[in-house]
Amino acid sequence: MPNWCSNSMHLEGPAETVNQVWENAKQVDGLLEAICPLGEWEYNKATSTWGTKWDVELTDLEYTETADGKWGTISGGFDSAWGPPTEAFETFLTNNPDCEAELLFYEGGNDFCGTLGTGEFTISDTGVSFFEQDPVGIQLDQTFGIVDMLHEYEDEVQDQILKEPLTLQDPEEIQ
Repeated sequence: MPNWCSNSMHLEGPAETVNQVWENAKQVDGLLEAICPLGEWEYNKATSTWGTKWDVELTDLEYTETADGKWGTISGGFDSAWGPPTEAFETFLTNNPDCEAELLFYEGGNDFCGTLGTGEFTISDTGVSFFEQDPVGIQLDQTFGIVDMLHEYEDEVQDQILKEPLTLQDPEEIQ
């Protein structure tokens, strides 16, 4: 059973391109196969091509188009196995320079988060101030509630410490 990485995405570009991605994704029942075709699934090929083990479902994604029909957007959230599909997005953007994408990701169980543009951060090494002061950190916190999670974890650690019995030591034995 994998740890699930939470992702929030926004992909936009010419409606013709983005709509084709959306239609292909519905046909193959997966976004990653539509933006970065893998063909026959194989674990190592999937993780190196997509950055994650399995394709992602379209359940919480939606396609919209501007009123003039010139610009299309796929946006929403999804979970991916173990890590974010950064490689799939990077490949798509390389092959479609007229498109833009934003991908934010968070995997608290494995202590990381990040964005497509900035890369990955180790949450425990970054500190709360990053999520409260840095524009990228603020965006990640607004999307995933990381500061609240960090405070909950601190509270749990303090509660655990308070539940441990006190041990008194003889001051003469402490060197």
